[in-house]
Amino acid sequence: MLVDGEAHELAVGVLDLVTGAPMATDVLFQIASLTKPFTATLVMQLVGHGLLSLDTPVLDVLPELRLADPRAARQITVRHLLGHTSGIEGGFFPDTGGGDDCLDRYVTACAGLGQCHPVGATVSYCHSGYVLIGRIVERVTGQVWDSALRERLLDPLGLRHTVTLPAQTRGLRLSPGHAGDFDAPYVWRLEPPRSAGPGGGIRTTVADLLAFAHAHLHDGAGIMPCALAAAMRAPYAKVPDHWTAEHRGLGWLRYGWGGREVYGHAGHGPGQYAFLYLVQDRRLAIALLTNGGDSLALRTDLCGALLDELAGLTIPRLVVPPSPPDVDVVPLTGTYRNILSVVRVEADRNGLRAFPRYASAIAAFQPRRTRLVPVTRTVFAGHDHAHRDPRAWTFYRLPDGTPHVLVGGSSIPKVG
Repeated sequence: MLVDGEAHELAVGVLDLVTGAPMATDVLFQIASLTKPFTATLVMQLVGHGLLSLDTPVLDVLPELRLADPRAARQITVRHLLGHTSGIEGGFFPDTGGGDDCLDRYVTACAGLGQCHPVGATVSYCHSGYVLIGRIVERVTGQVWDSALRERLLDPLGLRHTVTLPAQTRGLRLSPGHAGDFDAPYVWRLEPPRSAGPGGGIRTTVADLLAFAHAHLHDGAGIMPCALAAAMRAPYAKVPDHWTAEHRGLGWLRYGWGGREVYGHAGHGPGQYAFLYLVQDRRLAIALLTNGGDSLALRTDLCGALLDELAGLTIPRLVVPPSPPDVDVVPLTGTYRNILSVVRVEADRNGLRAFPRYASAIAAFQPRRTRLVPVTRTVFAGHDHAHRDPRAWTFYRLPDGTPHVLVGGSSIPKVG
């Protein structure tokens, strides 16, 4: 964590259950989607240099992009991509090779990619959008995303242990991921496709993550204009459930706990998990990198205790009231589908049951059946046996009346 300008690091537990090696502070973790604030920062630099505008239509930079809805493609701007409001199907993970042309080939592979909601209608987590942002960076700078990130952000911040390519990890200690039950865990040593880089390809250490946070806590600290650093963390789009976050910013999640300026991001990779929280008025940052177990419970307990002690903040917990509200669940039942998953929701005497299945080849395992208990008339607590704490399932309708369910930041339309 970063307190009063001083970084404090602590490593506990086991690095690798196969070798039994202990964890250490110099180990690199896959931070998955916590990569997105790095890419967003890079884009904001380009905006600050006048090379790009937040309201630049994506087709102005990537005229070769073809989506299933040509009208939507014409409407989408850089701001929509940064703030996850483009509506583009987010869970698109094709392997377009390991060459420098991987993002160019990804744009080609997007031909026919659909919308999970109309442009700007709501927020839905969109990995695909960040890959497109990476290609926009390449088109504007003339550099591959990895090189632009290194030259324009990582090196100026002195992040020597932050890498994006397997070749850069030689001689460095890497954390594998662990999954499965505690009595029979298995180890994951998977590399994401190179094209996933702008949305989830960074490996880094706690120290480098805190150095990145320091720059944002100090309004850009020379790497970007103060006004653009503030714009990244400002509320942009309201999140329907208030449990994932209150708002999306432009690269950050805006929590707003206690009416304070609290923001951050998380990343979930193959058996590895990353969390970063920043409290602007205290210049406080808390980073957690872990390689297995119930990461959400650890995050709530550890980060929650530190935020309480150091900033007087409480992470809200999703709690079922003693007398759950009486909800007519029948209209909520049915099938919800996006490019990544298919979720069948059925009614039972206790509320609802959800049966999710991944439809994407990137899934190394299938999610568990989830029991849904009403917290409000629209928010349900989702319980499964692998996690201590439930997560929110929010049923809501878009302005055009289309029913959706928001789970883990992804808005999934009802299709039947």
